[in-house]
Formats: sequence, structure tokens, C-alpha cells
Amino acid sequence: MGKNLLIRIAITFFLFFSFSLYDSAYGNNDCVDKIECVIRIPVTITAYSPRKGETDSTPFITASNKRVREGIIALSRDLEEELELKFGDQIHIEGYGYFQFEDRMHKRKKKHVDIFMFETKRALKFGKQKGNLIIRRLK
Repeated sequence: MGKNLLIRIAITFFLFFSFSLYDSAYGNNDCVDKIECVIRIPVTITAYSPRKGETDSTPFITASNKRVREGIIALSRDLEEELELKFGDQIHIEGYGYFQFEDRMHKRKKKHVDIFMFETKRALKFGKQKGNLIIRRLK
């Protein structure tokens, strides 16, 4: 066997094994024979606005060093690490639509998504909800 073939086999095995771990960890075992794997993760969903009480000392700048805007979310660090997400990734929150991951939550938060809203009243009205984060990965 050639060196390139061995490398391809190793990469294929690694990718399959990685997705299998995600699938079994989140109860999505139907991904084995599919080209696209959908991972559904139950999360707590809240909203935040640009107030110093809800953010750090720079309420209009995200952790990715971009200006805040509607359509961005902050994720808890455990989700960011487990799912290997990067700033700028598109994230689907079931029932709410697609958002861009640009901000990060405090370390104490777990399995948590925070949707940015300019209006504090609107963010407070949104409250605390349960929902699903949907991640689509190609195999």
C-alpha cells in the first residue's frame, strides 16, 4: 500500500470515529450511513443586550472582537469546545433560525445559548427557554 492510501484510511477512520462519538453522545445514532450528520443538542436559550451588567466592560464588542448586531449568539464554552466551533460558524437554533457564533459566555454556563438583542426589554421578555441546537456536519 502507498503512503497516500494509508493516510486516507487513517483520516477516514478518524472522521468516522469522531462523528460516531458525537452521534452516540447526543443520541443521534442514525448518522452511520448518511453523508450529512445532524446533531441535536438540548440547550437553555436566553437573550442578552449590550449592558455592562450582562456583558464585560465592552458591551458593544464581542469576544471575537466584532461589533454586536442582531443575528449573533454567544455560546457556553462547553458547547464551543465539544463541537469544535469557531467564531463565525453558522448555528441553527430549532424554531428560532440561523445565527452567527461571535460571542462567548462565562465559564459557569453549561449547554447554554444566548441570543443578542439590542433592546433590553425584548431580551428580558424573551426570558429563559429550552430548545435544541442543530449542528450539521458532512461525513
